[in-house]
Amino acid sequence: MREKTRKLILSIFLAACIVALMAASLSYTLTNGRYTGGKLSEDSLYGDIIDFVGATAYEVSSPEELVNAIENGYSYIEI
Repeated sequence: MREKTRKLILSIFLAACIVALMAASLSYTLTNGRYTGGKLSEDSLYGDIIDFVGATAYEVSSPEELVNAIENGYSYIEI
């Protein structure tokens, strides 16, 4: 009897984990949609290529400037 109870509790626990993971996966899928197309109108403010933030290198010439650049969140640093 004790073995049956242990198997039942384990089965319920695994089923609950599966349901929780499926719900998390579904919510991630629904909230993280991707832009897949569209065209720019003739009077659009944006060109065909939009520059990424941080696309230009932040130049440093001393160790102190390097530390400051890293602390300030620059990810593209040129030494």
